[in-house]
Amino acid sequence: MEKPANPAASGSPRPQVTLLNAGSLDRVCVRGHLMPSADLAPFVAVAWTMEWRLPNDQTFTQQVLPNPSVQIVVDHSGRAEVLGIVTGAFSTTLAGEGFVFGLRFRPCGFYPVVRQPVARFTNRRHPLTDVLPGVDSAALQRLARDTDKPGLMELLQGALRMREPRRDQIGASLEALIDRMEADPQMLTTDEAAHSFGASVRTLQRLFHQHVGVSPKWILRRFRLKEAAATIEQRQPINMSELAQRLGYYDQAHLNRDFRTLIGQPPATWARQQSGHSVG
Repeated sequence: MEKPANPAASGSPRPQVTLLNAGSLDRVCVRGHLMPSADLAPFVAVAWTMEWRLPNDQTFTQQVLPNPSVQIVVDHSGRAEVLGIVTGAFSTTLAGEGFVFGLRFRPCGFYPVVRQPVARFTNRRHPLTDVLPGVDSAALQRLARDTDKPGLMELLQGALRMREPRRDQIGASLEALIDRMEADPQMLTTDEAAHSFGASVRTLQRLFHQHVGVSPKWILRRFRLKEAAATIEQRQPINMSELAQRLGYYDQAHLNRDFRTLIGQPPATWARQQSGHSVG
């Protein structure tokens, strides 16, 4: 990402988008959320659930904007995996009847559980029992088959407590920085993030590798492209040159490149799929 000489100022809050065009998903799927217990709230952001029942001849593909968080995902068969942060575009396809339970960690919440660099999990998936050996697999499979959401939440939280995670000041400070990176439309570069944190760029990159799993540059780019996707969904028509300048890009071509990398297609192509929106 390159910063223009005179980025346009914007004091408006950033739109929140993770599931792209989520309204279509809600027509075929029931979604829910459970909040973690108070003792695990410093590490776990939320648990999310999805249930669906589609006709045999129907499928639904959902595009997902990568989230800067590690997740534990359990499906209706009882398969349980730890999913590291995915750095590129991805989608999931629903078919038949299904249920998924996901436990999403806070950006720095996974490191106190595993006590190893979170970057080792990025763009990878691991069986849950390899990461949390104490988890009761038989009980997990039974609860998943029964779609027992509170039961799954209790079991997974019990497995996390066995690891005795401890919140450290570095992780707390990094999460505060990530919040500022998202909320401050003028924080556009890693240099600016490092200055705000009071550390060198190299130190900040090392800390993100250890505690978050991705670079500060990726986090900044993700927030900017999340706003771009939300803007395309909400406004018609879109002037992409003006949007690129407001988000801190040198020109529209740089925004198009990053958008394709993270969303999977150019803004103009994706916009045409969002209820006929147009870009220029």
